[in-house]
Amino acid sequence: PAPMARSSDRVMTPLPLVSLLDVIVAEVKRRKLQRIAIFGARVTVETRLFGRLDNVEVVDPSPGEIDLIGDTYARIVEEEGASQEDFEKLRNLAHRLIQREGLDSILFAGTDLSLVFNPENADFPHLDGARVHIDAIMRELAPDRE
Repeated sequence: PAPMARSSDRVMTPLPLVSLLDVIVAEVKRRKLQRIAIFGARVTVETRLFGRLDNVEVVDPSPGEIDLIGDTYARIVEEEGASQEDFEKLRNLAHRLIQREGLDSILFAGTDLSLVFNPENADFPHLDGARVHIDAIMRELAPDRE
């Protein structure tokens, strides 16, 4: 059997460790978003980004809408990609929530949503958590490139 690793055996990475949750919270604040809904894994939606969004009104989708978001997200993760039907369902739901609830934005709080949406096809106000996380990592790696 392989020896068990001890914490003193860990090698520190030269890559910066940038918290996904911290950069999402900072970007919500920077954009002055006040009223949002979250798309992502069911637990992320139901816990409102693990309770990390202070001073922001997080609007819960209906139970059926949470099922749609959670089930679609799980399928995208499992299949490592999104179908046109997945895209249309989530896009239509985003438009419906924004209109019905008067939202400032939809927060994509699941990295696999990058397989569905990009800046060209997300035709509604949104914040892509994966994209802001990558941007923050790149700023840490190359701070002089801004």
